[in-house]
Amino acid sequence: MTVKLLKDAVRVTLLLVFLLLAAAAGAQTVLIDDSFDFDVKGWDYFGGPEVIMRWDDAKGMPGPGSLQLSSKVKLSEFSPLFEAMSECFPVSEGETFIMEALYFAVPRSGDSCFASVVFFKGPNCSGPRSFSGNVPASPPRVWQQSALLVTVGTGKQSARMSLSLYLSPFPGLTTCNFDSVTLTRDPQ
Repeated sequence: MTVKLLKDAVRVTLLLVFLLLAAAAGAQTVLIDDSFDFDVKGWDYFGGPEVIMRWDDAKGMPGPGSLQLSSKVKLSEFSPLFEAMSECFPVSEGETFIMEALYFAVPRSGDSCFASVVFFKGPNCSGPRSFSGNVPASPPRVWQQSALLVTVGTGKQSARMSLSLYLSPFPGLTTCNFDSVTLTRDPQ
């Protein structure tokens, strides 16, 4: 039964990716198109000293080079969410975006790697925030595609793309590599 559920999940994921890629083909403006071939310039780290953001010149998809978030500490009083975030950009209510990213995880039990779009109530990424995305289980040592179609909600003025590592409270080494990151505005 578990194998059948896994196969069904893979089919649904592939269908979603196909539909999002087909919609992106007619896109007007690419806000972010980062293959991390040379560095992680333009991405800011948010979180504590428990996690390191760096450029990994060996691991990438389709070619070498990716943004890596890594940690090997046990969390105590800190937030378990660590993010590499793009530059801030303005948004308008009702706008549609397609977010895509590849990620490669070496997780411990309960850790997750994921990409999302974080919306802010104020201009210049200020004020309360909310994110569009999900925190899926991260299969180990396999490049996975994350794809999401999002629409800007009421009262949101700005946004950032977020590449995230969510840490469980258990000690051990965790790494998340991200590559082929795109965020496309108005993919009609």
